Amino acid sequence: MVLQQDSPLTQSELIDRTELSSRTVRNALDRLETAELVDKNICLEDARKRVYSLQATH
Repeated sequence: MVLQQDSPLTQSELIDRTELSSRTVRNALDRLETAELVDKNICLEDARKRVYSLQATH
């Protein structure tokens, strides 16, 4: 839901906004990636980070 409202977001931003543990967010993102529901891209402000957004529906 958070990605639906505000994206793209980094993993840290998702942790802050959802108040979930880093492990929970990481596992959820992995599952969403596997299901091809989110896109992962390089963060323009910090190339060491990745930003996540919902995939556009076809």
